[in-house]
Amino acid sequence: MIKEKVRIESGEHSSLIVTLKREANYLILFLTGAWSLVWAGITLTILYGLATNPEKIDGELIIFTTLILLAGVFVIKYFLWHLNGKERIELNAQELTIQKLGTILTSKRKYESSQVDNFRVVTKQTSPLVFRMYGITGEQIQFGYYGNNKVFGQTLSKQEAENLVNVLNDNPPSSTRAKKNQGSF
Repeated sequence: MIKEKVRIESGEHSSLIVTLKREANYLILFLTGAWSLVWAGITLTILYGLATNPEKIDGELIIFTTLILLAGVFVIKYFLWHLNGKERIELNAQELTIQKLGTILTSKRKYESSQVDNFRVVTKQTSPLVFRMYGITGEQIQFGYYGNNKVFGQTLSKQEAENLVNVLNDNPPSSTRAKKNQGSF
């Protein structure tokens, strides 16, 4: 079939469920893990200082602390994504659902199946390399939805993406407009 990191199964009510395991980038895991440890030390030091000496609290310190906390949450999100991230794609007659699992601060993306058009392999990556490395962008499969391109499948190889596109286009639920893979626009 495709590989162990791609799992295809049939769900209830004639739905197709695909689970894509994120391939770990160990350099990014090391960098974000080390940054998270430093972040935890800085945050604990700031919070300890605020707790023991509350009269030193001012607006600039609160803004700085808030920015440090937000940056830490952002880095932890991508650390967890690289550590055990998965994408779950479910396609049925009513909707296509794409959900990122194994990280924090994510939500399901839902699309009406009747408006999903032509799954295809991304032929040209337009996002910066650093964004693809950190797992922010770099998806391999795209489809049309109300005239816009939507994407998923970050760490798939071209061959895996082509195989998955063929499966998705060959088994569309009755209300999708999916066609055979015709390449990218």
